[in-house]
Amino acid sequence: MCDPALPCPFVTKWGSLGSGDGQFNTGPDGVAVDGSGNVFGADPQNFRIQKFTNTGTFLTEWGSQGSGDGQFANPTGVAVDGSGNVFVADFTNDRIQKFTNTGTFIGKWGCPGSGDGQFNGPGGVAVDGSRHVFVADTGNNRIQKFACAGGCGDVNGDGSVSIGDALVVAQYDVGLRTCAQLAHADRCDVNNNGTCDIGDALRIAQCDAGLIPCAFTCGSFRCL
Repeated sequence: MCDPALPCPFVTKWGSLGSGDGQFNTGPDGVAVDGSGNVFGADPQNFRIQKFTNTGTFLTEWGSQGSGDGQFANPTGVAVDGSGNVFVADFTNDRIQKFTNTGTFIGKWGCPGSGDGQFNGPGGVAVDGSRHVFVADTGNNRIQKFACAGGCGDVNGDGSVSIGDALVVAQYDVGLRTCAQLAHADRCDVNNNGTCDIGDALRIAQCDAGLIPCAFTCGSFRCL
């Protein structure tokens, strides 16, 4: 039986099935909180991001179905950086989109594939205090790390990454399947100490966000 007193006492809840304000359809599939306590929920089958106060009052939403700027095809992950910018893992469009805190489109990167800066169903996204963006590249069984020195705008149409846009700085390639393999990496959250918790369907693994993954030697690490 679940003990409501441990480890985190219940506070409140919100949401129901539907497409209205504050409702979700087959979700929410990702959640993030900004520095002011506002809550962002990825609503995949309504093809939108919803923003709420910390107690669940609906504030705004953005997105529609499609592949244009600011549109989504199953947004499954959401993260907020220290400046309040919102990053969305646009799963079926194989890209990451970046928005202001109120939903104005800023930039995007990614396209289908398995090369650097390419994605096969990015299922989750996270941002650390140094503006590195971590993407759970689900279908490619890996985590990709990007440096947003130039603001993470558009990348080249062929999926290659230009300096000043989203620069691939590291990959946690788990394809060798030698030990603590991530069979279905679909979440990645960055802690205050710079480590990233990588979630898959079978386990949670923690690795150093800038170095060779610690505690296991699975896969390979590349730094460009």
